[in-house]
Amino acid sequence: FPFSPLKSTKQISKSKQNEHLIKMLLRAGACVNAQDDSGRTALHYACEMKNQSIIPLLVEAGADLSIKDKDGETPLDMARRLKFLNIEHILKKDS
Repeated sequence: FPFSPLKSTKQISKSKQNEHLIKMLLRAGACVNAQDDSGRTALHYACEMKNQSIIPLLVEAGADLSIKDKDGETPLDMARRLKFLNIEHILKKDS
């Protein structure tokens, strides 16, 4: 079953409450690498939203940094394209 609550990270804001929600979902066994119809993972959305508190949680939980979306972009590619240097640094450190 390809559904994962983590796919809803598209809706994540930068609040601590959502950071706790992600931690809870990960502890409950949510699939960190589930992809939506556009091939994006929770990590893609967290990078797109420049969410520096969620990205390390996803990486620590085993998020695959090499997954490409339907446009051929990895989360690192996305961070580079959007010029999110801090996020690019976080992802490079963990790749």
